[in-house]
Amino acid sequence: MDIRVFKNPDDLAKGAAKLFFERLLSSSGKCFSVALAGGNTPLKLYQEISKTASSVEDNLPFTQWEKVHFFFGDERCVSPSSSESNYKFARDELTSKIRITENQVHRIKGELGAVDGAKEYTRELSGFFAPKKVSFDIVFLGLGTDGHTLSVFPGFDSNNYDESELVVSTTSKSHKYDRITLTPEVVNNSNLTIFLVSGESKATALKEALEGDLKTKDFPAKLIHPKNNNLIWMVDKEAASLLSL
Repeated sequence: MDIRVFKNPDDLAKGAAKLFFERLLSSSGKCFSVALAGGNTPLKLYQEISKTASSVEDNLPFTQWEKVHFFFGDERCVSPSSSESNYKFARDELTSKIRITENQVHRIKGELGAVDGAKEYTRELSGFFAPKKVSFDIVFLGLGTDGHTLSVFPGFDSNNYDESELVVSTTSKSHKYDRITLTPEVVNNSNLTIFLVSGESKATALKEALEGDLKTKDFPAKLIHPKNNNLIWMVDKEAASLLSL
């Protein structure tokens, strides 16, 4: 298991941004697809990517930026201008600050509602990756204190979904708004999955994720098992404080 512990959230963000650019620059394909995470932890990562992009812009071929496409792991059923929107969060902190166009940002249309929004994003993903299977180059994930990741919350029963489903609607009594989310199966088909976890408040959840024995239904982050085993946990010291490292 690849667990990388950083001194603080700033160092974590720098490490994750460095890995992003290493993967981008070494990519030989025509497209470099990245699924972004919501929540607070990715904020510093997005700021670090945009800051690094500015400093290396002259040395980073424009053709590299042309092939970057950003997607989203999940979204609340709100308008794209809402302060609760993962799309707005990423736009404000990242995508509007680097050399990409709006056509390279593939948002989940939460304003359509959970069911229709999930269907629309399934069509978006299927059309973009066709004729190949949906497989992102990088998926960034967060970890909730209740064990959720994406918008896959405790009580999620993977048996209720066909493995071929790419995007589904979810709800949780503990979280506001209906949600639209990628399924764990989509993440597990991706080339590289990176969990970003920081802060003392996440220590118990991180210990359960890596060392605990709760079932996946009670702790959905355990549904993430990439088929190629390319999973990296990038965490800070506070989050890792309870681990048996």
